[in-house]
Amino acid sequence: MSTRSRLRMVLDTGETKAIYCHSDGYPSHQMPILTEYYNTVEKVRELMALGNISYLAKRVKPNEDEPHSFKNPHCDKNGDYDIVIAYHRDRGEPLNWWENKQEYNYIFNGHEWKLEHRIV
Repeated sequence: MSTRSRLRMVLDTGETKAIYCHSDGYPSHQMPILTEYYNTVEKVRELMALGNISYLAKRVKPNEDEPHSFKNPHCDKNGDYDIVIAYHRDRGEPLNWWENKQEYNYIFNGHEWKLEHRIV
């Protein structure tokens, strides 16, 4: 079973843009990655541009010499996924931001990430 989450970014207009993340959305996995690797507006926008994702990782995209796909995601030397697995880019699905139920909701306010609330 997956632990689903929603990653939201507050825009300058006060509105939010959000993407769905299907796997490993629990705070002990998501918060360290979000706070260390997605801690600027530019990095969060780059992440949001992917649309919905299957898995959040340290890097948004692979280097040119790194093979990466939905079925064969790139892993670091420890065998952990180190590149975001995206539905559109890596599986060829339409680019979208569909809604789905999630257990956790994270929000970036332009300065920091917060766990806003848990959805049941």
